[in-house]
Amino acid sequence: MMHLMVTGVLLHGGYLGGVWSAVKAGISAGTVALIVGLQPVLTAIWVSITGSEHRITARQWLGLGLPGGVVLVVWRKLGVGLK
Repeated sequence: MMHLMVTGVLLHGGYLGGVWSAVKAGISAGTVALIVGLQPVLTAIWVSITGSEHRITARQWLGLGLPGGVVLVVWRKLGVGLK
């Protein structure tokens, strides 16, 4: 159990560290959010191509293919939103 806790802390720390490093480097919050929002899609692609015993169903792919939520939330942060 302890190794799972340590792994979770390190992964989460790496994730947040990467986000804040990108923001500090000058990447806009909207761009970072779009990149981070791709994480579930990239994970599904990885599971699909590595021959894992887990399978992504058509319904799950449909849900992953609807990126509208992330785009709508960060639209103004990208500088292209309606004024």
